[in-house]
Amino acid sequence: MRKVPDIVVIVDQKREHNAIAECQKLGIPVVSILDTNCDPLVVDIPIPANDDAIRSIKLIVGKLADAIYEGRHGQPDNQEDYEEFDEAIGAEEDYPAAEEEIEEVDEESDSGSEEE
Repeated sequence: MRKVPDIVVIVDQKREHNAIAECQKLGIPVVSILDTNCDPLVVDIPIPANDDAIRSIKLIVGKLADAIYEGRHGQPDNQEDYEEFDEAIGAEEDYPAAEEEIEEVDEESDSGSEEE
């Protein structure tokens, strides 16, 4: 490293206790994923999550990396992933017939109860 980092991201507080102690001595803010066996008072920005599961670590660190990139350069490069998600949501709007069928069933059930 050429200079002291602006912030440090820690995934497993129990395993990286030396890194946290060094950050505290240098006055570097610490962002940490905290599990139930961690102390939230030791870090500056706690993120409650499972620090043992690969999927949760990948999700949180990926979102942090996207936010850092966006803060420095604008939109992230993986914008196509978000566009695919938006297209999938938009595809659900192409099926208004399903909503009409639900309304028809509700009307039939309401009229059946009034006859009795």
